[in-house]
Amino acid sequence: LSSTDGTFAFLRSTNRESIWSLISTNAIELMIALLVFILLWLWHMGHRFGRIVPLYSAQQRALSEHFSATASYLWHRKATEHLLQPLRQQVFRRARIAIPGFSRADEHQRLALIAEHCLIDRKTVNEIMLADNFNDSGFVRTVKLLKQIEQSL
Repeated sequence: LSSTDGTFAFLRSTNRESIWSLISTNAIELMIALLVFILLWLWHMGHRFGRIVPLYSAQQRALSEHFSATASYLWHRKATEHLLQPLRQQVFRRARIAIPGFSRADEHQRLALIAEHCLIDRKTVNEIMLADNFNDSGFVRTVKLLKQIEQSL
């Protein structure tokens, strides 16, 4: 290039290596460390099982999940007596309070007193208080009737 005042300059193109080629030849340890860091970060961010549970509800759900898992375990092991026993005991507790002479009666008289007080058939009360072999619908029916008896006492 020349100018009007008589000065001139030479311009030539310089081909330089790219930054990646310079790093790969001069700083291979940096590249390895960067790759390991990225892989560890991806593993940390992607390593989880199941859904993400909010922190605030974890303590509230723990007890209900425990009850649900226990009930499912007992149901699959045909241990329905363990599921119904607390309901039956609650019915007897309430009957002792609500029905006069309940504590002095024998087992069959107690069931008759409960049936008479709650206006439910005596045979139905005997079935739900003494039976222990259930299918799905029979178990649900028994629980509903026990709750109904408990509320009417």
